[in-house]
Amino acid sequence: MTEESQINFERPIPLFPLASCVLLPHATIRLHIFEHRYRAMVADALETDRHIAMAVFNDPRWKESYEGNPTLQPAVCVGRIIRETKLPDGRYNLLLQGRARAAITEEHPHEPYRIATLEPLETDAPLEIDLEASRQRIDQLLQDPNLGELASVQAVRNCLCNDVPTSVLVDLAALTICQEPAARYALLAQPDPALRVKWLIHHLQSLRDTVIKAHRCSTGDPDAFIYLN
Repeated sequence: MTEESQINFERPIPLFPLASCVLLPHATIRLHIFEHRYRAMVADALETDRHIAMAVFNDPRWKESYEGNPTLQPAVCVGRIIRETKLPDGRYNLLLQGRARAAITEEHPHEPYRIATLEPLETDAPLEIDLEASRQRIDQLLQDPNLGELASVQAVRNCLCNDVPTSVLVDLAALTICQEPAARYALLAQPDPALRVKWLIHHLQSLRDTVIKAHRCSTGDPDAFIYLN
């Protein structure tokens, strides 16, 4: 059973918009819910299927109309609350796990939080055998000594195992390694798993090149700390 099949796309899903993309499928994030409208959203979600969709504001000036309904980017990540703690004053601490990419098709009038009808945003995942060469390249880059001192790469290495499908690995690695909001959102909005795999390879290669250049500049040695695979 796929993650998408466990989500009821026939009914509107609550939207929790933030300034940037903070969640991708398969990853987990911690959220502290303090606004009253989002406390109500969490309470309603806990009484139903525990799903909320993490959305992204479209306009960089979203703060100017925050109390209204600032426009949203079309792609969202539907997450499921897998752990919650309600604090004495009504706030919540949540652990939210990403379940599926989706696109907003229609928002519906609703108070005090926003809801929308969504549709799945994912093409069929390629077979692992078809991604074998790409997976080997990703593993090779993650083990590259030039990236070994980066905490984000070490974190991905620690959770890496051969049983993790490549499409899942890409989302987990991207959320951990990539700090660029626009790049994260582009990956969320990309429905083709094969193209997401290519993106991660390119990102890791670019990151490695940046590390090599930084070491060259800091040491003055054009051959410093270079291990090319």
